[in-house]
Amino acid sequence: MSGNRGFKGLNKFNLACFNVRGLSSRSKQHQIIEDAKNYKLDVCCLQETKAPEGVDYCQDGYRLLLLPSTSRHYGLGFVVSRRLSDKFVRHWVVSDRVAVAQFKVAKSVISVVNVYAPTSGLVATSHDYLEEFYDSLERALTDIESSSSLLFVAGDFNAKLGRPSTAFGCIGQHGRGRRNYTGLALAEFCGSHQLFAANTAFQHRACHTTTWSMTRRLASGITVKVYNQIDFVLCQNSQKSLLLNARSYAGTSTCSDHRLVIATFDLPKFYVLTSPRKHTPQDSRKKMDVQQLTASAERRQRYRDQVEKHVTTLPPLEKDVVE
Repeated sequence: MSGNRGFKGLNKFNLACFNVRGLSSRSKQHQIIEDAKNYKLDVCCLQETKAPEGVDYCQDGYRLLLLPSTSRHYGLGFVVSRRLSDKFVRHWVVSDRVAVAQFKVAKSVISVVNVYAPTSGLVATSHDYLEEFYDSLERALTDIESSSSLLFVAGDFNAKLGRPSTAFGCIGQHGRGRRNYTGLALAEFCGSHQLFAANTAFQHRACHTTTWSMTRRLASGITVKVYNQIDFVLCQNSQKSLLLNARSYAGTSTCSDHRLVIATFDLPKFYVLTSPRKHTPQDSRKKMDVQQLTASAERRQRYRDQVEKHVTTLPPLEKDVVE
């Protein structure tokens, strides 16, 4: 079976994350679905939905699933495209900051972990918030590790990974800014689980690597604009070759101070790489054990006969041996 047949209709898999800063209104819920259609998203992980009661409905074949949360300030959710809606097999909530969705495509299980990490300001008050977040993320990966063919983690990590470093193989050549404390925690987590930040792998304009911006007033009274890269799509190191592109987009109709981050993966390539190799005629040819030539005159003679047979069938040389 070819890769295209194995992942029929999913030649390119567009996985996104977006901190929407609230989706309690029906009008904004319509907007996020329109954005998913316009950007051709297959799965979009949503953070800060602020819909504690949860929402689950379909529009134009797209499914919007907002998960219940214990706090009105948090909330996670998913937008699933029409071509994946019938492949959506299950989802579960690990905590207010971590949730999982799984899809069955061909013979493969795709697991998408949606995350919303505590802010740097909250972590500064107590490191326990960060430890609790990564504990819940560890539990999620432990639950799905054995059942998944493909694993992705996406969301608002509130962490700056910064420039690439030989100490951390999770960062591509185009990470932005300087690594902070929460970024160090993310890098160490990625290293321990062999994960890679997809949207640090490609060279794009600065506006397409920024994922969050804010205005800050300095002590002098001057206001400055701050641009950071704190939202990421993570894939497994072993599947980096599937990456086609990853960047942020600022043109969404859904209003937020974050930007939509999209990573595109080549799923048929994954199918080809993991399919059993077929034996070619060359692979099935019988080979002579040349180590036995020194022990048997009969084998040496058979070897000479075979070499002479093949040499006589070779085409004539265009140049002599010396040339």
